[in-house]
Amino acid sequence: MVADPAARYRLSIGYVDQKETLPMWGGVAVSERIGRIPGMGASVNSGTSPNNGRMGSALKRATSTTDITGFALYDHANHMVITPSSRAPQAYPGNSIGFARFGSNVRVPVPADPALLNQVGQLTNGSFGWDFQNQRLVAGSSGSTIPVRLLEVYETGGLLVNYDQTEGTLNWLRSDDPKASSVLVLIQL
Repeated sequence: MVADPAARYRLSIGYVDQKETLPMWGGVAVSERIGRIPGMGASVNSGTSPNNGRMGSALKRATSTTDITGFALYDHANHMVITPSSRAPQAYPGNSIGFARFGSNVRVPVPADPALLNQVGQLTNGSFGWDFQNQRLVAGSSGSTIPVRLLEVYETGGLLVNYDQTEGTLNWLRSDDPKASSVLVLIQL
């Protein structure tokens, strides 16, 4: 998220749901599930409980505009993994991950359809949707909009995350790279 003294108090922490099959990274649309806090029985207090402590909300990849609640963030990404073949940090099931909810006013950079370059000069409160397959912002249509404001569009120079499903790798890609199918935008939740 964009550095803002007040925004850090709107950051939430959750964990990647155990049933997720793909890693998560900053900018992925998430669906938040109600978290569980273990009871305060003797086994919890003595440290013998397997669920000793608060984990936060379980986060799954959002699959529709009806279940999207916000976006995963790189902020406070203490458990994200970087490997020699995957240079972008990623969180696996059970790892903690930061996220921001709609209505938090947090500003988040996300990938977007290059067609949104046409929005430059337009009002920030347009109609925008989310491409759940490619994890990027798109023009909204009736019934498939998300509550965000489009603040800025970066024509070139944006740093995007590229997930290669065949290799299972997650790497950085500049938006001015000919292989990039997205541009970087700044949205406000």
